[in-house]
Amino acid sequence: MNSKNFSWLLITLFFALKLNGAETISPFEAGLPAICYSENDFPEHDTSEMDLNQYIDMLKRVVEENNRYVGFLSADRIYQLPIGLHKNIGGVDFTIVLDNLRIDAGGGWISAYMTIELPGANERVGLYADNVRITKNGIQTAQLKMIQDRALDIGGFTLKLKQDETLVQWNCNGYESTTIGGELIFNNELLIPVLPDGTPEPSLPLVGEFLVSFEDLNNIMAGIDLPDFQISGLPDMTFSTGETMLDMSDFDNPENQSFPDGFFEGSYNTDMANLWRGVYIHSFSVQLPEQFSNSAEGLTLGAEGLIIDNNGITGNLFAANIIGLEQGDLGGWQFSLDELGFSLMKNNFNSFQFAGQIRLPIAQEDQTFGYEGIVGDSGDMTFAIETLETMQADLWAAQLTLAQNSSVQIEKEGHEYTPSARLHGGMTVALSDEVELAEFVFEDLVISSREPHLTIGHFGMPNGVLAGFPVN
Repeated sequence: MNSKNFSWLLITLFFALKLNGAETISPFEAGLPAICYSENDFPEHDTSEMDLNQYIDMLKRVVEENNRYVGFLSADRIYQLPIGLHKNIGGVDFTIVLDNLRIDAGGGWISAYMTIELPGANERVGLYADNVRITKNGIQTAQLKMIQDRALDIGGFTLKLKQDETLVQWNCNGYESTTIGGELIFNNELLIPVLPDGTPEPSLPLVGEFLVSFEDLNNIMAGIDLPDFQISGLPDMTFSTGETMLDMSDFDNPENQSFPDGFFEGSYNTDMANLWRGVYIHSFSVQLPEQFSNSAEGLTLGAEGLIIDNNGITGNLFAANIIGLEQGDLGGWQFSLDELGFSLMKNNFNSFQFAGQIRLPIAQEDQTFGYEGIVGDSGDMTFAIETLETMQADLWAAQLTLAQNSSVQIEKEGHEYTPSARLHGGMTVALSDEVELAEFVFEDLVISSREPHLTIGHFGMPNGVLAGFPVN
């Protein structure tokens, strides 16, 4: 009997002992190429993630203490279980531990275990397969899977891996690739998801979906599907994303990504920008409230470059001459949106612009009031309105001289913006440039987009003269 046949015989005897009286089939009879036995007497792992990781750690200690790492399974060698199929990719060690071989007439079944640590996560993910088929042709491509869904904190985000979408591919040569799929949960209170009916829901986190395959744990770039969302502090502006990437790579950034001045602080070398990790939204659109336009679809602006990472949201938008006075409709009042913009740096608003003109229904067409939107601590927008000293009114062919306590305001009720004016001052009524009827004083002249559209608190003639004639 040559040495190889003798070795097979020894291994067969070990298996006969291990099976404790059960029906035994020798590896030679099963036609397996590289049969081995297991000295592992650990109890089987249960269904908890923690127990699986501890179980894999115990197996890996046996492999390491006995230096049982191999690069691939060979039909010309005999192995003692547990063994570790080892491979290094990008400086990261991938070890798949094999153990618990069972024999039948068609070959054998083996268990496989592995842990991976995703970039930025402080916890490992355990994966396993209990019944991997091994035949005389070796192990064909097999998969390791998680026991259950797993949530990982990766700094600024929670990565929720789904059990049915996350796996490791491997074969006799060891690790091949990893696929992860699930949800990316944004841990940023400024991001407010918008429900399908268009309603913002601030009590829920923004959640995207992803599915990506890779070989190198340090070079992960995943496309993200994001629902519409709003940013607290930019009221009633709905963001819809185009190309969106989750960058977990140390070697590259998403295509065409750029960082604004001041993004990298201190001595940080901008040549190391490839080490940045986070979400980059290459293209997005901003939809303004439909009540700002007389179009049923509202108005949408396109923009590029929104960065979201563990420091917050960074990006900017500026547009001019967005809505003309003839197109703008705010509760039946004409208005224009001349400037719209914002600048965000790591969750801090550097600037916000929302400005234009609004025309009172009684004013002549060439007279408007300037306004500017101001975002308060509550996140709602209020309006500062310019006050004119005089106003030509179509009402009774009058010229109004406005007192300083006159005001024009735009109030928000629900999702609607309602303009109104409360005017005080004097009024001159003239039949023509040459014929002036009288001067009146008035208080609490209220003009509103809601009914009643026009009310007046006090109206009188201080000098009691109408067209030169005294009146009572």
